[in-house]
Amino acid sequence: MPLDCHGIDSLDRDPWLDLWFADLDQAPPLPRLQGLLSPDEQQRVDRYRTQPLKHRFAASRALLRGILGHYLGLDPAVLAFDYGPQGKPSLQPCQRSTPRVAPPLRTSPWLTPALDLNLDVNLDFNLSHCQGFALYGVSSQPLGVDLEVVRPLSNPVELAQRFFAAPEVATLAALNPGDQAMGFLRHWVCKEAFVKAIGTGLSHALDQVVVSFNPCPHLAVIPPTAGSWHLQELTPTPATLAAFVTVVPPQTLRYRSPNWDFVP
Repeated sequence: MPLDCHGIDSLDRDPWLDLWFADLDQAPPLPRLQGLLSPDEQQRVDRYRTQPLKHRFAASRALLRGILGHYLGLDPAVLAFDYGPQGKPSLQPCQRSTPRVAPPLRTSPWLTPALDLNLDVNLDFNLSHCQGFALYGVSSQPLGVDLEVVRPLSNPVELAQRFFAAPEVATLAALNPGDQAMGFLRHWVCKEAFVKAIGTGLSHALDQVVVSFNPCPHLAVIPPTAGSWHLQELTPTPATLAAFVTVVPPQTLRYRSPNWDFVP
């Protein structure tokens, strides 16, 4: 089915966001995953030294293709990506819109196709993976997501002094020592989600972004040229924490679990 490459300004509609959380270690074997990847993605797989790392990276990219192919009604293997100056991926222009009529599901993926939309919507997406887990966001508006595995940290306040703004360092220092690692990770995922949303990644000075959790998580200070953004924290599992940043709060937010049936 040909796609209409002229999407609507989706912020004029009800903004939506789907979040997909996956355990990458449950993916099919590496040779099957590699059949879906582009040559540059396979080169990136080859750069990893160990088989578990190769498998997890291949799984993260194959699943990204499977999820986006589900929305677009396209074979995951044919999707083509562009990359921003700091590596943020995006679909090439003529693959960014959902079909006017959502296609039937050809394998047995998950839930409903293309959000049941019968109109053109430009898709934006972002992904994050940490150890064996991955988080994907697919939305009708620009977004960034970040995911971290909860773990002990050595000297979280000293780490914060390297990356965070002075008010955030003070907030961490005031916590009980046993809570400081979690406090650091909460700040980190929120900051990372923001810089990924605006496409700058870690090239953006994180101390120029101030996250506050009082009374609820929000971006207290961001560069004036960045515009206005909405922040929300997530706890996908007891062992992970995450955040997403969108232009406006999504009116529809869905949490979804993928399967691997799209892998040949």
